[in-house]
Amino acid sequence: MRNLLSFNAGKPATDSPRSLDFEHITYTGPLGSGFVSVEVSYREVLVKKPYLASVGQPYYEPFEIPVMQLDEIAAEKLRALAQRQRPTDLSDLAMILSDNEIDKQQVHELATKKFELVKPGDRQGHIENNITAMSPEYNDVLSAVAPDAPDCDRARARPAQPIHDAALAPTRTLDAL
Repeated sequence: MRNLLSFNAGKPATDSPRSLDFEHITYTGPLGSGFVSVEVSYREVLVKKPYLASVGQPYYEPFEIPVMQLDEIAAEKLRALAQRQRPTDLSDLAMILSDNEIDKQQVHELATKKFELVKPGDRQGHIENNITAMSPEYNDVLSAVAPDAPDCDRARARPAQPIHDAALAPTRTLDAL
């Protein structure tokens, strides 16, 4: 039972030296069909070595792909919230931070490194403004792409203190996580 899943990526929305983005990759498989969006960034190297995840089964012969460590993903989401208004960044961060196994101190240290790539300024203000600006569309966007994501109020509440700590004072601890 191989190759039961088919994809049609179409033309990338962005294909540059900085990123490769597909906004509407359609798929069809035995459980249904739908679409996903994929963004591949080439902007900077990872801080931590990625782990190799095996994917493919049961639809393809298994193969390995490099995957970011979860704590580095959380740090990237913090940085993203300072730079853009994408509801999935907030929901992803809230869901990651709800995992009691995540090393919050490691997230803090990684976020400090990630924020070195962001223009200096009021990071907390940028994050707060971006979250406020995306709030009206948050629940509609997330219900379509991630029905199990926390609603906007819960997503805002979970990472609020850690966001402020990491954005304002990278040398402070993230005990509030």
